[in-house]
Amino acid sequence: MGFYQSPDWIALRRATSKRWKRDGLPCAYCHKAIDWGKPYAAIADHQQTLRARPDLALEPANIVMMHHACHSKKTAWEDLNRRPEIDRNGYPVGSEWQ
Repeated sequence: MGFYQSPDWIALRRATSKRWKRDGLPCAYCHKAIDWGKPYAAIADHQQTLRARPDLALEPANIVMMHHACHSKKTAWEDLNRRPEIDRNGYPVGSEWQ
């Protein structure tokens, strides 16, 4: 079973969603209101990514809610900016190919 199917993550995700809905908090990415009447209105997300900070995976203060579309944009940006730096010869900086 992966992290996102674990009972601990499911419980934290549910608690975070309930708190954001109760408090009327907006999307953490675009800051617009979340329409909680729509199915799958928002998704729970790690502010500090699971990859970068696995020690914060289940830290409630590290979990925010955002629109699905905003989550997709954020993830695409992170993926694009995670690419390795390339040297003038076209090889990844610090790689064994240099």
